[in-house]
Amino acid sequence: MVNAPLLYRAASCLPFSVLKYAMTLDGKIAASSGHASWVSSKLSRDQVFELRGRSDAIIVGGNTVRRDDPRLTARHGGGHVPV
Repeated sequence: MVNAPLLYRAASCLPFSVLKYAMTLDGKIAASSGHASWVSSKLSRDQVFELRGRSDAIIVGGNTVRRDDPRLTARHGGGHVPV
């Protein structure tokens, strides 16, 4: 439903939030060497990029910003870039 976030916000007075989290079977979220590597599947990443294109903001941890300097864009065009 397109209006779900708006309706949720109106009813609960809280922002609609989505959490996307990926980890390995042994509970890791990154390589032990500190080297960035994909933990999630291509399908999952594509879904994240699509969701980013509809989002107003993205929150990541400080170490993610310092170590990875991620491009938190939708990467599918359309021109919308979340904050």
